[in-house]
Amino acid sequence: MGINITVTRFRTHLFFLLFLFAASYSGFSQEKLVVGILPFEPIRVSRADAGIVYAFMETNFIDTGVYEVVTAEQRDQILATAGDTTPECKSNDCAVETGRKLSADHIVLGSVALSEDRYIVNAKVIDVAASRTIAADSISAAEVDDLESACRDLTIGLVRRAVPGSLVEEQDSGTSAAAGAAEAAGQGAEAAKSGPEIQAPGEGTGPSPDLTPGPTEKLGKADLWPLVNICGGIFLLELGNVMGSTGFELRRKTSDAHFGYVFTTTLSYVSWSLAVASVPTYLAVFPDRAFRLSRWGKTLFTAGAALSIAGNVLDLMAAAQRYTNDFLYEDYMAAGTDLDELYTRYRNGYILYSIERLTSYAFWLVGGAGMITAFFIPGPKEEPISGFWDKASLVAGISLVGLGSVTRTVALNHRQTFIESDGMDENAYDRYVLNSVLSYGFWAVGGVGMLLPFFTDIGGGKTRAEPRQVRPEKLRLLPLPNGVALQISF
Repeated sequence: MGINITVTRFRTHLFFLLFLFAASYSGFSQEKLVVGILPFEPIRVSRADAGIVYAFMETNFIDTGVYEVVTAEQRDQILATAGDTTPECKSNDCAVETGRKLSADHIVLGSVALSEDRYIVNAKVIDVAASRTIAADSISAAEVDDLESACRDLTIGLVRRAVPGSLVEEQDSGTSAAAGAAEAAGQGAEAAKSGPEIQAPGEGTGPSPDLTPGPTEKLGKADLWPLVNICGGIFLLELGNVMGSTGFELRRKTSDAHFGYVFTTTLSYVSWSLAVASVPTYLAVFPDRAFRLSRWGKTLFTAGAALSIAGNVLDLMAAAQRYTNDFLYEDYMAAGTDLDELYTRYRNGYILYSIERLTSYAFWLVGGAGMITAFFIPGPKEEPISGFWDKASLVAGISLVGLGSVTRTVALNHRQTFIESDGMDENAYDRYVLNSVLSYGFWAVGGVGMLLPFFTDIGGGKTRAEPRQVRPEKLRLLPLPNGVALQISF
């Protein structure tokens, strides 16, 4: 690339221009981002069909002009030089490792599937430096002949999300360059008519209609077991909460370890354990489909998780209020005076208990339903949970939430032991307080750990790699009849 600047007054302006170029050459030195495209995984389709999709995607990425594309031949040659073969990547980690070998900024990973006589193409763009997905989308096509236009729409949607504003900027810069070239050649208005149409300021700032992304992804048979895994885990989490609350009520009614109390408490422990185990299983066994959520799905899941944790807090508060009500009722029955005042306090306490108890059940119901429904919300799919630290934070968070539920049950058992000892077992009360505090702490920290990956990129840095700075390779002066030209090559 060369840039020529004509100086008409050499002695007066040359050094001034040299200073300007030295201060601002970086504005001309930003290279295109480099993208590598990995072979698309065939799912119930032939490798030939997957190869067709790959060829379409490679051509379309080149045509956008946003990226410097590592072609299939270049990719295989680079990997062969390093003693490797092109891997059949199915996870982000594998794609990131390949992207580093190709010195790529972004890497494209995808699959081609046949579902209900329609071709479904899933693709995502992964930031190699940040090791996270920055764009994901899917399209469907009824016939092989429809894949070309569908892949073009898919590429446009991915590029828009991966490099926001890049397509508009490329079109604007291309238009300006065409107009400048026409003017320099003396073609004027005639060339402007034949070139791209330039919009006046304030007109049509939206994207061109032909750049609209293709249809959003539909759930298929391949999503069945991943959904059974995570939705089943969410159901078991809420079931454990309800059974733990039921066990508390049964424990209060009798000091005997009767069947109802033992059954509900045991079921709550088992449900919490399976719910906690379902999340790492979901992430490990189904890495390509784990937490594929639309934007509204992500919002609904986080809101549901927050409501579920809030239900746990209200449940423990309701249990503590229930004991307070019992003491107020005993005072009321034993008192000979001030009966109206004691009864009013007891009634208000019972109202507070009822509100906390019913609200906790409502939060569990709505929160669990929201988290499950989140996976069925249509729209372009994203992967908010990607990278080691995102996954570690989520798994640690759900583990602490489950541990908080366990310490809550332990706390209430110690409180009941204290009541049954007629207040003589002070150690039991101390253990009740300690485990209650632990429960609140576990829920608070666990809730943050669960929700944080959905809003931030933990330890992943920026979502887009910074443009690499390239210094000029050659700088020289060219004599002209009316001065000199300063040429900078990059």
